[in-house]
Amino acid sequence: MNERENLWDYFEQREEELIRLREELKNELDQLRQARTAIEDKQKASEQNKEKLTIKDMIRSVLSDNLEGGTSDQIIHWINIKHNADIARTSLSPQLSRLKADQEIDLDDDSGIWRFSSRPPDWVTVNEHGRTRTYLTKDGPKVMRVKQRRFE
Repeated sequence: MNERENLWDYFEQREEELIRLREELKNELDQLRQARTAIEDKQKASEQNKEKLTIKDMIRSVLSDNLEGGTSDQIIHWINIKHNADIARTSLSPQLSRLKADQEIDLDDDSGIWRFSSRPPDWVTVNEHGRTRTYLTKDGPKVMRVKQRRFE
C-alpha cells in the first residue's frame, strides 16, 4: 500500500467517526432539550396549581389518594410529589389542626396518622349566601355547605 492509499483510508475512517460523533451529540442535545422542556412544563403546572389550591385543598387531595392516612411528614411528601409544592411543616400543622377542628380529619394519637374523619361535622350550617363546597372524603366527593362557626 502506498502513502496515498493510507491517507485516503484515514480520511474515510475519520469522516465516518466524525459523522457518528455528530449523530451522538445531536441525540444528546435532543435529550437535553426534552428534559429542559419537561422541567419548564412541570414548573409552569406547579405555579398554576399553587395559585388554585390552598394547603387544606392539597391535604384533602393527597388524603383522598391515601385513604389509610399518613403522618405529617408523609403528607408533606405526598403534596410535594402530587402538587410539586414545597410545604413547610410549620405551614402544614395549622391547616391539619383546622381540618381536625372542622371534623374533616382525625389524628390517631398513638400512631401520628392523619386520615379522613368517619364522623360528619356537627356544626355545618347554611350561610346567608347558600354557597357550597365539595370535600373529598373516604366515601367519595361530598358537597357541604360553607361552614360558619357558631360562637356561644
